[in-house]
Amino acid sequence: EFLLQEDSDLVAGIAFEREGITISLLGNGGKAWMQRMADVSGGKDWHKHKDKSAHPYRTYYKNEWKRLLFMMLRDMPEDFLPDGMEKRVPAWGTMTGVRPTKIPMNELLLGKGREEVGELLEKCYCCAEDKKELCLDVAVREAELLRGIDLVNSYSLYVGIPFCPTTCMYCSFPSYPLGQFGHL
Repeated sequence: EFLLQEDSDLVAGIAFEREGITISLLGNGGKAWMQRMADVSGGKDWHKHKDKSAHPYRTYYKNEWKRLLFMMLRDMPEDFLPDGMEKRVPAWGTMTGVRPTKIPMNELLLGKGREEVGELLEKCYCCAEDKKELCLDVAVREAELLRGIDLVNSYSLYVGIPFCPTTCMYCSFPSYPLGQFGHL
């Protein structure tokens, strides 16, 4: 059941159940309704272990509801949106954070093939084709570099780049667009 205020233009409801997730949207002043569901394997504990470490299933559960919400918003008709709101679909899908190549690189290091990892980026993270290919190209190169490094007796160096050509949708770094701040 939605708690709808008079001035609400778009309301989302998410129901988490042991074996499924349901996302519902009520929009256009309460006139339009959409719902999408996904099954999740409820046989595993998606909370935390007794030692307070995160269970891998928790990540799966979180990714599944992000994917479900993304697909619902992506497929939402324009007339569902409140007046004046513009629909934009991020090419990086649900990938957010520091390095979008981290996920595919880790999968490649586990021995999965490029095609299988590409399918994961497309189906689980909803990446557009061009971003998927870019991410895979960089991840393959990075995985090759890491395969030849002694990770126990080596160092990792971080180099921060304060200016970028643009600010990427997935990026959480405090970098600034070069066109606007290049004079600094």
